[in-house]
Amino acid sequence: MAFSYFRKSIPNHISVFNKIIDGYSGSYNTITPLFEERIYICKKDDIDPKFNEADSQIVVDLNPAANIQLDKIAGHFEAKSKSKQTVVGLRFRETLSIDTSLMSAELKYRLTTVLGNLRLCVITIREDSPVELYGAAMGLAVESSSDDHNIKFETTNGFGEPGMPKEIWIATTDGSRSIAATIAEIERIASR
Repeated sequence: MAFSYFRKSIPNHISVFNKIIDGYSGSYNTITPLFEERIYICKKDDIDPKFNEADSQIVVDLNPAANIQLDKIAGHFEAKSKSKQTVVGLRFRETLSIDTSLMSAELKYRLTTVLGNLRLCVITIREDSPVELYGAAMGLAVESSSDDHNIKFETTNGFGEPGMPKEIWIATTDGSRSIAATIAEIERIASR
């Protein structure tokens, strides 16, 4: 009986590994494991994303402002995008909850003292997932800070956000896009 159960479990284990490359094709490179979750936060006006001409869901350049402050934190986050059909088409609400236990006191103060007023963009990096940009169209607002270890961000105008979180794919010098090149560019901006 135990042997039969083990044999039935094998496909489930295989599917976990398959998701590393699931949904990626063409010139995109296979994702390499990243072993930590990272979050980058900046003001909406400090980043001007350039989108792929063939697919507006893909960001190919970030175009940071000269004085950008891109704050980096390591920690856990939960992200989701809910859809709603409206008279003008499908709309999405982006929600991002960030564990702030590793966030600096200075950054946490800046975020939580301007609830709802500051427009932000958040970049997330997680193992087995694409690098994503939240708030690209309208920006995110800090909606709540329910306890000492969690901050919740949402789109500033609820379901009016006309898009989903954007995948970031920065090209290397040879023109191919990769996770490594994307992270290297984000790190370069963050180190200014």
